[in-house]
Amino acid sequence: VGTLALAGACTDDEPRTEDDPPTTEAGGPGTDIAEGLVVPDGARLAGVFRRPAPDPDPDPPDPLPPVIGTAPGGTLPTTLPTTTTTTTAAPGPHGPDDWTALLVVDDDPFGAFDDLAAQVRATGPQLPGSAGACVWVHPAAEGDGPARVDAVRSGPPAGTIDHLRCRASASDGETAVVLTLQSGGAYRGTIDLTWAATTSAAGSEGEAAPGPGTDPVDGAAADDPPGAAEPDEPEAGDPFGGPVSCTPGGAPLRLPEGATLVASEGGYDGWAVLASDDPEATIAGLIELARAEPGSGDLQTHPEERLTLADGTVVVEQLWEINAGGGICTALTGPDGRHLLVTAQGD
Repeated sequence: VGTLALAGACTDDEPRTEDDPPTTEAGGPGTDIAEGLVVPDGARLAGVFRRPAPDPDPDPPDPLPPVIGTAPGGTLPTTLPTTTTTTTAAPGPHGPDDWTALLVVDDDPFGAFDDLAAQVRATGPQLPGSAGACVWVHPAAEGDGPARVDAVRSGPPAGTIDHLRCRASASDGETAVVLTLQSGGAYRGTIDLTWAATTSAAGSEGEAAPGPGTDPVDGAAADDPPGAAEPDEPEAGDPFGGPVSCTPGGAPLRLPEGATLVASEGGYDGWAVLASDDPEATIAGLIELARAEPGSGDLQTHPEERLTLADGTVVVEQLWEINAGGGICTALTGPDGRHLLVTAQGD
């Protein structure tokens, strides 16, 4: 089992009544995501979440490099790009809002990644295929040193592998797209797809790899990816996902009453999608349960923001953080009014 991330909306096949619990069913293959993209075979849509696109910049930054991945021979860039957004509503070049989509991968992670990359390429931004974007990540070295990685293009994993990581970024001058997959070890097989106007993207840190191409992984390298972590099935009050930097001691978040877990990324500071008939109450419940953890005196909340999307829909964003070396969590409600995305980021 794995997960894939994109932004858009969650859908239901059957009408719901007031007595129905919040849905946790995700849309299967062929379900619309956004911008003409659909869920690939072997995957399910967990949710699509939107933010207002930024105002057009009269002096826009240079476009992102056409690809971010491994260079021929397996050389890796020292750092990967980061993406940020503003909260000013304005129509984007390919759609009215910036968005992120999250999916669960039930089958071949390489196949899901390459299917989505090909769909994105057909719209303009030329994302690389898995052969140029994926690496085998070895267990972290003792201490805080970085984990060793091997390019997937060089063949099947050698030695002990913790997880598979793929990351690709591309821009056509109007739209910046980032596609990320992590599966195995503590990760549940996730792909995040972020679609933003180029004025939303911070660009690349460090040097980009020189054009790894659009080829998918083939042969022995694709035959035996590391197994994804089992999905959580928490009840109210139970922890879900992995450790996060916005709780005392890095404890996992706990599921509030009245909410259900749709999917979580796993790993440290991974994302989670929750379903609830009252997402704002669920956000308050997340914070209340975090405050109940020992040592929560350093937890502070930020003022709630209500963001108006281009179609007039209002979504709610709430941040909370741990001071003195902690991190920050963000909860963003979906445009459907029944789902929310929780993300975390360390200082």
